[in-house]
Amino acid sequence: MAAHLTFEHRLGPVRRVDRDSFLIDRARGKKVLHLGCADEHTVNLKLRNHTHLHAQLASVAKELWGIDVSAEAIAELRQAGFGNLIHGDVERLDEIDVLRDQHFDVIIAGELIEHLYNPGLFLKGCRQLCSLNTELVLTTPNALVYSQPIFASLNREAIHPDHMLMWSPATLTNLVTRSGFAIKEFWVYGGIPCVRLTPREPVWRNLARLVMRCVDVAIRQTVVRLRPWLNNGLIVVAQTESKSSGVGKFTSPETSPRDLTRCDS
Repeated sequence: MAAHLTFEHRLGPVRRVDRDSFLIDRARGKKVLHLGCADEHTVNLKLRNHTHLHAQLASVAKELWGIDVSAEAIAELRQAGFGNLIHGDVERLDEIDVLRDQHFDVIIAGELIEHLYNPGLFLKGCRQLCSLNTELVLTTPNALVYSQPIFASLNREAIHPDHMLMWSPATLTNLVTRSGFAIKEFWVYGGIPCVRLTPREPVWRNLARLVMRCVDVAIRQTVVRLRPWLNNGLIVVAQTESKSSGVGKFTSPETSPRDLTRCDS
């Protein structure tokens, strides 16, 4: 008899957090590997504005390593004084010799997996760098974000031009668990406007965007506060399956060891 397929997945309670503050807190006092560390095209701007995540992690981590595929961006970080930087492909972590004898307390991949050709191969490489208590922390935009139906109704799609994948709570859970990890915690991050004004567009179009911006704010302050799974992005904390008591199917938002019954505004 064929297995019964369930196409609806119950989403349990979840709490919204500030993404960067969450990552900085997880890195505090730890040996950290930061994957996709450079933030190509905005390195120097973010360093000047004190908003570059790698710099923020460096201020709290006991030891910080970084890997990025952009040689130019890695060079800019080195010029800024950061060490332990590797120019490499995160989908081929097993080919980076300097990492072979390294294990980390925390592996952070912030806004990375949506850019990858092969996220399963990426997670396989991460698994090889995990010790007994290593936490893998992934953040990524949320496929369920409230704004997508608004843009679709206008025959538009709002997405970063370099993104190739979009993850929902269920598909991200499938990816992580099928790659040999168990999910410990599930969070969301948000509060980010999805409609932006730009001076390069005609006045009439910016007026239309201003109306949409007001709708955007109203939805975020009402519907999204009541239904936090509609927030901008997802955060997963996982450990290798043999080292964690997490589950292997999509129940993690309800079984997280932290209190996820409240959604911060």
